Amino acid sequence: MEWEFNTGSGALYLIGTGAMDNYFYAETPWKAYEGQIVSILKDSRSQYTRIGGYAFNNCTSLETVELPNTVDTINIGAFSYCTQLSNLTLPNTIRLIGASAFAGDISLTSIALPTNLKGIGTQAFWNCAGLNTVTIPAYVEQIGAGAFSNCQNLKMINVEPGNQNYCSLSGVLFTKDQARLCGAPGRLEGEYTIPSTVTEIEKHAFSHCQKLTKIIFPTSVKWIYENAFRSCKMQSMELNEGLLSLGMNVFTYCSELTTLTLPSTLEEIKGYCFSNCTKLTSITCKATTPPTCEAGTFENFDQSACTLYVPQSALSAYQAADGWKAFGRIVAIEEGVEQVDSQKSKLESRKILRDGQVLIEKNGNTYNAQGAQVK
Repeated sequence: MEWEFNTGSGALYLIGTGAMDNYFYAETPWKAYEGQIVSILKDSRSQYTRIGGYAFNNCTSLETVELPNTVDTINIGAFSYCTQLSNLTLPNTIRLIGASAFAGDISLTSIALPTNLKGIGTQAFWNCAGLNTVTIPAYVEQIGAGAFSNCQNLKMINVEPGNQNYCSLSGVLFTKDQARLCGAPGRLEGEYTIPSTVTEIEKHAFSHCQKLTKIIFPTSVKWIYENAFRSCKMQSMELNEGLLSLGMNVFTYCSELTTLTLPSTLEEIKGYCFSNCTKLTSITCKATTPPTCEAGTFENFDQSACTLYVPQSALSAYQAADGWKAFGRIVAIEEGVEQVDSQKSKLESRKILRDGQVLIEKNGNTYNAQGAQVK
């Protein structure tokens, strides 16, 4: 492939046929002009079929891209971190947009995905902070995890009705059978109830959805995959009965999370799942067998300052289990959590067993059966 660069206008013309090379470990031919390229334009000599991997990565002055209708593939990272890119024209001949192809392109506010597109790679549009809406074309067969994650202004992920593989409910992306929740838009706000058809929550599905205040899980959810709720801002989280597994980094950097409830069905927690949840002070785990914890599950928050509530019959097991025994206070729950009326609201209380005595914890204080406060 040949190329021409106009130093006056900043326009780069790509000339020739066939597939452009990938530049995973090699410098591009136009490396010397990387910071000066303002536009990539086409003319009658532009007959190439592929944009190579990382071909225009970090071209921070690039504003406009026009590709010829011979292109069918945009490879991994091709236009990543082109932070000024705002005018993008993709021909309908494109069938594949690779992983991270437009990641970090924060000036993109809209994108018309090609009609004949079949695949969108992992994190293809990650951190495209300016995107408002996106519509998945009818022929798309595969969308990689986190394709639109960390797009803070994204309000809706729509899907054309004729698509046989995906659908959208209230702007949230699902597989057609609604068994897998694939991705939520970054502007999803308030309380969100996951549909009862969902069994799996995809990697990065709610990552960086920082306006969410509460998630309600149905009992159908069995697997939550890595980074699903990374950097969310919910203060409390109650995971559903029926859940079997939590993936790596699911709640990492949930810096406002203070209370967490894990179900009796949970079997495993992958590495770094709750790392950097620095405000966690209370975890209730209802499983009578401590879920297995991989290395770093509770890394970078003070376990000694967090109380772990567990079934009375499993107290000694948690005190000896890897990942759990580091908690500064492990308390047996006799009858779980109850709700009791107060004058203005309902306050959370729970019965605990300490030194053979049943005590009640309520509103941050501990009382004996006679109602007297104890230390």
